[in-house]
Amino acid sequence: MASTRIVIVGAGAAGISAASRLIENGFSNFVILEAEDRVGGRICTRRLGDGVVDLGAQYCIKDSVVHRLVKDLDLLEERNVSTHVYHSQNGRLEESFVKKLQDKVAELYHRGEVKNVEWKQYLEDHFDDEFTNLFHDERERLLAKDNFDFVKKLMLRGTGSICLNGVYGAASGEFTRDFSLQWKTHGYQVFLNFLMKKHRRALQFDSKVILKSEVTKIEWGGECGAKVICTNGLQYLCDCVIVTVSLGALKEQHNTLFSPALPTRKQKAIEILGFGSILKVSFCFSKKWWSDNDFAFAWGEKDLKDALREGEHPWMTNCMGFCLVPNNSNVLTTWFVGSYLATLETISDGVLLDGAHWLLQRFLGGTFRNITKPVKLERNSWCTNPHFGGMISYETLDSIRCGVTGEVLAETLVSKVGTPQLLFAGEATNKVGYGSVNGAVLSGFREADKIINFYKLPWIPNPKFQY
Repeated sequence: MASTRIVIVGAGAAGISAASRLIENGFSNFVILEAEDRVGGRICTRRLGDGVVDLGAQYCIKDSVVHRLVKDLDLLEERNVSTHVYHSQNGRLEESFVKKLQDKVAELYHRGEVKNVEWKQYLEDHFDDEFTNLFHDERERLLAKDNFDFVKKLMLRGTGSICLNGVYGAASGEFTRDFSLQWKTHGYQVFLNFLMKKHRRALQFDSKVILKSEVTKIEWGGECGAKVICTNGLQYLCDCVIVTVSLGALKEQHNTLFSPALPTRKQKAIEILGFGSILKVSFCFSKKWWSDNDFAFAWGEKDLKDALREGEHPWMTNCMGFCLVPNNSNVLTTWFVGSYLATLETISDGVLLDGAHWLLQRFLGGTFRNITKPVKLERNSWCTNPHFGGMISYETLDSIRCGVTGEVLAETLVSKVGTPQLLFAGEATNKVGYGSVNGAVLSGFREADKIINFYKLPWIPNPKFQY
């Protein structure tokens, strides 16, 4: 049991969770190969201003597996922050008006009746029925009609898709507006530190994570185990491989990564499940000029067309707004959705700082007279980094029509002698709960348990890793 040789590809939430579970059950003969120069995957906590910012996963959902694991450790706190929504022509929108729109988006997201149509088409055909008709006052009806872009952006944030073409009309992901729990001071990275710290002293957990070790080939299916080959020249012979890389990376690399090729069924799942992104950029200001609430921006139809056609910063129209950062008073974080994400990841800091200042003046200039330009920023490159290829998985109309869910990605591939040899974890490998750290952690536990349960049977011990 303890001598079973295991390679975990990826040191994100799924990989670290799998390793933690293995250690708890006496399996210590493993390594984690990570292509990046850090642990975390799509959990990415960095220092900015007087504290830290999360450029990937940020909030903790109540009663999730993450919450249950750390709820007694005083790491989380309630987030009691209201959001003020500003329209490009009408100023701040009434909270009751915004709540109706948001509640309808959440209800639509899980409504079964729209499962056979893509979101883009459904919203275009039924926007008046679903949203405009929520209101009886003619002024509010006209205003609701002019909030199509705001509703679309709420849906884009929920699904994580770049656009709504082909996106399935009802989903099982963790769409939520419940951002009530936040990490107090150390960001989401503190959760991974918790998983690793439990075992660090006794089993030298840090030494098991090999950074800057991009895997380029996984040879599997043989009677004597699998071979994992890295760009840095390292090679590992092992009994089991747990692959936790993102669906985006699998889309780009699966044809060359696996030898022999993956079964057709799994290849199809990789190709037709969706993988999109959300970009968060955190801006640091020389001093705080804002009130203690989040800000969201809603473009009217004419204003949006003008900004896209004639504006100096058209890519800023995809910013949903600016949010407070816990225990970091001079920093605001923005959420970008939809198109332009690759552009936003690659343009210079100076251009992006100018764009943020322009957008803040455009929407909040009438409320705050002392808006200053941010002085620095932090962002990540989820779309343009080949190790990720995006950030969030989602169901597509094609995947539903073909009966393909994340469970197909999770199917274990066995060796010629029937041992579990190639296993898959990560948020995209779940039928429900995909698109979240919660899903990633559960998948890591799930795949580790498959190995644990199999090798609890009597088995011939194997030698240590061969390099």
